[in-house]
Amino acid sequence: MFSKRSSIKKYFLGIKFLSGYAVSPNVNLISVREDRFIDSESGRSYRVKILHPKSKINTKLPGVILLHGMNKQGIDDSRILHLANIITGMGYTTILPEIPEVTELQINESTLDSVYNALCSVVERNDLFLDKRLGFFSVSFCGGIGLITISKPKLKDNISAIVTIGAYSHFGSTIPFVMDNYEEDNYGTCIFFHNYIDFFDKSAKNLKIYFYEAAMDNGLKRTGENAIAPKVFLTLNEKELELYRRIHEDKEFRKNLFEEFRINSKSLIDYLSPINYLEKISSSISLVHGKGDLVIPEIESQELAKALDKLKKPYKLEITRLLSHGDTLPIWKQIPGIPGLASAFGYFFTNI
Repeated sequence: MFSKRSSIKKYFLGIKFLSGYAVSPNVNLISVREDRFIDSESGRSYRVKILHPKSKINTKLPGVILLHGMNKQGIDDSRILHLANIITGMGYTTILPEIPEVTELQINESTLDSVYNALCSVVERNDLFLDKRLGFFSVSFCGGIGLITISKPKLKDNISAIVTIGAYSHFGSTIPFVMDNYEEDNYGTCIFFHNYIDFFDKSAKNLKIYFYEAAMDNGLKRTGENAIAPKVFLTLNEKELELYRRIHEDKEFRKNLFEEFRINSKSLIDYLSPINYLEKISSSISLVHGKGDLVIPEIESQELAKALDKLKKPYKLEITRLLSHGDTLPIWKQIPGIPGLASAFGYFFTNI
């Protein structure tokens, strides 16, 4: 149970965080530098941005690892940088590692290994933050990936608090929902088929490229002459065109394709499902999810919360109408929803 004082601190930190979306932090007060971190175990090198308040340049502060979403811009995405400025303005050192596999929209075992190695490279740099006072913050699919990687010993013993926005719980339940909402937002479906179209047709090489470029066009907002997917579409052969047409037009066909994938790829699906790793996580977890999210439904965070409850793990769940999906926070449109959101984010910052 929180004491009255700690409860006030929790709300104060939450409001302070949310206020950054109403009044942007002064970036002139924030030091930003770029570096490369090397994971001692794998030897891999990762591009990293480190943000630190200029007024405390020689002071060790609590740290926050901010993992970017699944898009090509990685740590150069203006949305993730704005979020980093807000967190840094609150008095934290914010560290943004860039994961090449994530910027290339890859969903496989290698992606999880790379996220793990990148986070380990940050944990090893304990000269940047106060010992054992390190949080993890991520959104959407990468929030789920983060939960998986933090369950491993080297990370779970060094990360004290986690917050995810719009995360998923089980790969097997998330993808069918994504496909059902293909007409509203095709980004997730394009990423899925870019990764797994060869599971259904190994010869569909140009179609695989098409789905990759379609996702890139979406994420980078490439339209008109700048869009690449329409150009790739012209290279599809008749067999690929027919497969594309059925995926594009037939919801039941998409559903059947994933069912085939689910039956034959159970071990991969289980491996990519965060809900299977919660027992090994010792950090407090704050789960924030937008009600009516069309990319990953709120039931995914609710399922994570149910599992954490059964495991008697510390967590905070907030389902809110103030979010559309993981990277958007139009919070000042609906004042009544702010206390719950402040409590969820405050829970995270209080536990770092």
